[in-house]
Amino acid sequence: MTKHDDTIESGDDNNFEALFEQSINAKDDFEPGDKVTGVVVGITKDTIFVDISGKSEATIHAGEFLNSDGTLTIKTKDSITAYVVSVGSSGVELTSVIGKGTVNPAILKIAQQNKIPVNGSVSTKINGGFSVQIDGMRAFCPLSQIDRKFSGTDSDYIGKSFSFIVTELRGRDIVVSRRELLEVAQKESEGKLRSMLKIGDVREAVVTRIADFGVFADFGGIEGLVPRTELHRSRLITPQEFSAGQKLSVKIMAIDWENKRFSLSIKETQADPWSAISIVAGDSINGTVTNMIKGGAFVELTPGLEGFIPVSKMSYTKRISKPEDVLSVRQKITVKVADVDSVAHRISLELVTGESDPWGGSNDGLTGTIQSGVVETVRPVGISVRLSNGMEGYAPARELCCGRNDDVQKLYPVGKEIRVAIIEVRVADRKITISEKEVERIEERSSIKDYMNKEVAADSAEQTSLGSQFGNIFTDIKKKMGE
Repeated sequence: MTKHDDTIESGDDNNFEALFEQSINAKDDFEPGDKVTGVVVGITKDTIFVDISGKSEATIHAGEFLNSDGTLTIKTKDSITAYVVSVGSSGVELTSVIGKGTVNPAILKIAQQNKIPVNGSVSTKINGGFSVQIDGMRAFCPLSQIDRKFSGTDSDYIGKSFSFIVTELRGRDIVVSRRELLEVAQKESEGKLRSMLKIGDVREAVVTRIADFGVFADFGGIEGLVPRTELHRSRLITPQEFSAGQKLSVKIMAIDWENKRFSLSIKETQADPWSAISIVAGDSINGTVTNMIKGGAFVELTPGLEGFIPVSKMSYTKRISKPEDVLSVRQKITVKVADVDSVAHRISLELVTGESDPWGGSNDGLTGTIQSGVVETVRPVGISVRLSNGMEGYAPARELCCGRNDDVQKLYPVGKEIRVAIIEVRVADRKITISEKEVERIEERSSIKDYMNKEVAADSAEQTSLGSQFGNIFTDIKKKMGE
C-alpha cells in the first residue's frame, strides 16, 4: 500500500512538475506581427485551431488554406508558420499569408522589415501607378514597380492578385513593389537553371506580357521572348491572340545569360504539317492569303501549310502586275494545286477566278490571223499585248511599226489599242509572238491578191468582149458570101 501510495505520490509530483514547467514556458504575451510556428490541432468549416504553446488559443481562417477547387490543403498535426494579427480575450488570431487574412500596420511593419511578401489586389490605375488593396488597406505601386517591364496594357494587372514587397510605410501611406520580388525570384531561378538549362529543352511557361513583335513568357522564373514568327506554324496567329497568365509549352532556341536574353518558340513544339500532307496536284482548296511579295502571294491551305501563287497564275485573261491588285492579306480564296514538292516543301498554286482558260480549247488556225489587243506592258525591247481572245502576246521591238531610234514607251503607252498578227504559237509554254509589221505585210499581200484577181477578171471580160466582136464580124461576112 505504502509502495502504491509512494508510486502515486511520485507520479503526482512528476505530473505537477511537468505541468508547472509547461505553464512557466507557455508564452501569453504575443504581439501583432510576431512570427510563430504551431501545430494544427483542430479544423472546423471556417476556422483552423493552432497550438502555439501559449495559454491562449490561436486560430486562423480556413479560407487561407483552400485550393482552387475549394478543398483544404492542410490537416491536423500539420506544422504551420504564421504571423500574429491580434491578441484579445477570444485568443490569438493568426494569418499564414499576409494580405489574405486580417492585416494591420504592425503586420505590415514586420513585413517591411523582414522583406516578407504580402498579397494584394490591383484595383485601379492612378497617376503614376496602380492602387493596390491589401485586405482593405490601400497601397500604391509605382508603374515602374508593377513588373520587370510594364507590358503597356493596364488589363494585364487590374483585377488580378499578386505578391508585393512593402517598400515604404509612413502612417497610412503604403508603397509596394512587385518588381523587386520578381527580380529576386529571377536571380534565384537563374542560379538553379544555369547548370541544367540547354538549347532544345521544352519547358512549361506562362505568358507575362504581349508586344507587337512577339510574346514574353516566364519559364521557371526567367523571362524569354517568343518572336512573332515563332508563335505558331500558321502565320495568321498574332501576339494579340495570347493573354497574360496563359500557360503554354515553349522550346528554348537561344540562351544569352550575359544579356539576359532567351529566345523561345511555340512553333517548334507543334507537329510539322508536312509530316502528314495529303494534298496532291489537281486539288481545288479553300485557303487564306498570309503574305504577299512582288512575285506573288502565299496562301495557307491548312494550319502551317502554305502554297505560293505567282502573279502570272492569278488570271487567264489579264496581266497582273502585283498581287495587291487582286488579293489582300487574310482574304479567303479558292486555289488549284499545280504542283507539290514534298522534298523542297513547296506547293505551287493557281488562283481560281471563274474565268474560262483561253488556252483550254483548240488553238489551231491562230497563226497568221490578225487580232486586236491592248498594250499591257512596255519595254524598250518590246511590248506585251492582251489580245481580244484573252491570250497575251509579245511583240519584239523589231516587229513594231516604228523606227529603230524611236521611243517605244512613248509610241505605245499602256492601254493603247493596236492590231497585230500572230506569227508563232507555243502551246506548251503558253506564249504567242505577235507582229504589228506582219499586219501590214498580210494586208499588203491581200491587197495585191485582190488587185490581181480583179485584173484577171478584167482581162477575161475584155477577151470575152473582143471574141464576141470578131464572132459578129465573121457572121456578117458569111451572110454576105451566101448572098
